[in-house]
Amino acid sequence: MSANAPLADVQARMHYARKRSLRWNNLTLSDVESKFKQVLAATSTTLKAAGFTKRGTSFRRKYDDNIAIIDFQKSTDNSAQALKFTINLGVISSKLLSRWDPEKLPSKQTVWEAPLRERIGTLAYGEDRWWTVTSNEPVSAIENEVTNLIETCAVPFLDQHQSDNALIAMWKRGNSPGLTEGQRVRNLSLLEGAN
Repeated sequence: MSANAPLADVQARMHYARKRSLRWNNLTLSDVESKFKQVLAATSTTLKAAGFTKRGTSFRRKYDDNIAIIDFQKSTDNSAQALKFTINLGVISSKLLSRWDPEKLPSKQTVWEAPLRERIGTLAYGEDRWWTVTSNEPVSAIENEVTNLIETCAVPFLDQHQSDNALIAMWKRGNSPGLTEGQRVRNLSLLEGAN
């Protein structure tokens, strides 16, 4: 028996255990994952009517050269019994992005690169909000709440802030959702210089 045999044996057992665990998690997560997909489907009709297209768990809409994003973010600590998610909103300014990095394409950026970022819970409730989809409860109440918030908060907020002129006006007023004060001042200067 070689010196590497015990290590190879341990690695093989770990691989098998990881594979078995993934198989188990995929089987049990499918129920909460399918309920999460129901929430996405319920909001999809509203968002498509507002000009958004779906890509993964995000919805995007182009206005002039800017991109509005509504992103459904899943928690990192989900389990077989519960899946938590929140909704992030963002606006990508093509002019501002080209000033930062001319190689980056606006269509390839995520909500995390957006110079305007806000959580839907903060808009609607004044504080962050996470929803929990569970394997043993119906999802209809969450679907209704989220769809209502998309219609009444998210889409109007993005309509109001999707243009470069709207971003400039907001930053001139001292507002900067998702940014530090230094980022607000720098982005305002760069975007005004690009117009």
